[in-house]
Amino acid sequence: MELRRKYKHINVLIAKLPAFADQYLVGEGVLAHAVWYVQDEVGCAIQHSDKPNCSVHAFMYSPNNSAKDPNAISFNVLWPIE
Repeated sequence: MELRRKYKHINVLIAKLPAFADQYLVGEGVLAHAVWYVQDEVGCAIQHSDKPNCSVHAFMYSPNNSAKDPNAISFNVLWPIE
């Protein structure tokens, strides 16, 4: 019974995950792979709207086009659309 309750909580978490996590592609063509990330507290505070007045997207700069590059940096870019 305890195991069933544990899996129920996991399923609830997985169902809510898309609201907090997103992904971007690193690389090109068949070598591209998805990198998952979770927004920080500011990114999570931005809510969806049917009439948005701004847009935000994840941005990653990697000099060697690799998520494992020690010089890679990622951040969110936010801009007004109205």
